[in-house]
Amino acid sequence: MDDDEDDESGHRRLVKSPTPYADFTQIEIDDSSDLPEPELMKLLECEVEVLTRRLNAKMNPFDLTRRATLFRKLGFIKKALDDLNIVLEIEPNFVDARWQRHLIYLVQDRKNEALDELNYILKINRNHA
Repeated sequence: MDDDEDDESGHRRLVKSPTPYADFTQIEIDDSSDLPEPELMKLLECEVEVLTRRLNAKMNPFDLTRRATLFRKLGFIKKALDDLNIVLEIEPNFVDARWQRHLIYLVQDRKNEALDELNYILKINRNHA
């Protein structure tokens, strides 16, 4: 996936993403990755950089949720929650953001909040569950 970047003259140009993970539809970031841990972490960090540049240019809930997911995978729980809270302020019915927030609440042993998120997801879309 290409990303915009300013060149020395200040003109916008397309540049190739540093990783194949720049398109959130092309990556599965599950825990069964075949990559060694250091390589996987590096790819996730590169993806966070790409998403951050895109978010600086234009905020959207998909990229913010994607970045929150990567932050969670990298262990930056506060940053992940911050992104998810922004998404849910803008779009309260964004189910993927609620799912990611539920996962964080589980890790934090906040079972009631996690259950609240799941109940909200079910209320919005029973098929998504």
